[in-house]
Amino acid sequence: MCSSDLEDHKKYLFLKGGSKKIPFGMDGVHGKDLIVVEGLFDAISLKAKGIDGVIAVGGAALTGDQVESLVKRGIKTLTLNFDNDQAGIEGTRRAVSLLEKAGIDTFVVDPTTMADPNEPTKKVDPDSLAKQHGFDSYRELLSKKIHSYRFQARSIISTYKHGESWSDEGRTKALSEAITFDSKILAPEKQALVKDCFWSEFHQEGFDQKALDECVGGLREKKAKKQRKDSYEKFSNQISNKLKAGDVDALDQLVKERSKTISYQQSTSHKSPILLLSQELGKHDDYIGKFRGREYIGLPQKTLDRKSTRLNSSHQIIS
Repeated sequence: MCSSDLEDHKKYLFLKGGSKKIPFGMDGVHGKDLIVVEGLFDAISLKAKGIDGVIAVGGAALTGDQVESLVKRGIKTLTLNFDNDQAGIEGTRRAVSLLEKAGIDTFVVDPTTMADPNEPTKKVDPDSLAKQHGFDSYRELLSKKIHSYRFQARSIISTYKHGESWSDEGRTKALSEAITFDSKILAPEKQALVKDCFWSEFHQEGFDQKALDECVGGLREKKAKKQRKDSYEKFSNQISNKLKAGDVDALDQLVKERSKTISYQQSTSHKSPILLLSQELGKHDDYIGKFRGREYIGLPQKTLDRKSTRLNSSHQIIS
């Protein structure tokens, strides 16, 4: 086969029926924490040296099918370790976004930290780095992995900051992209992580923390209002469709379900479930107090006493 024929062929040749939809090495993974590399030979070499949980995506692009296969396997956390060339850096950025959407907590071995100080432009992959500096050095590199939010912040900064100081244009573009990134992280439990790992990098670059907090907080509130507005519009359209169809029973059910959702959201927005239960028990206490000491047909005094005893026991559990 001549060289031109070789150039026309793909780097990896899969057996008939095989594909890149599932990362290479998934069949041998037993734990939940994975190391994701580009090349198949990187994965084979690292596994041979006792580094567990290594899988390969067969290039610098993690695909949607591969992410789906990770989700189906119940993967919650992984570490990306792509090559240090431009393709690897850009591939890491894209992979981080895909994994964030899939709900997989991601850490990154920053590709730029793999560069050879003597030959900074030379391409380095996990296999060549481990062979040149030893596998213990590679394990040490893994121990210095950073959260994907911190990697994203540093990527934005490196893109728009040229040299030692910022230009006004660079600061403006960096801030715009950073705010866009933040607006996509809606889960409340991740906000502290965003502040600690993402915005802390910008604070170190001289961006005013108070101004950033006010700006980002305002945008989050605006987006939350839009989501509620969209939800009500969807509900309004559902009602219109039921009315046009004359399906009153379905309309009743729809309104009941929506009312329950709104009531739950309002009742739990500022109060804990324990506090709500305590208040509900208090109402029952007041109700029983109205009848205590009276004779009431169908509700003897002894029954009231037993109910009161149960309520007191419940209060003791809460307190």
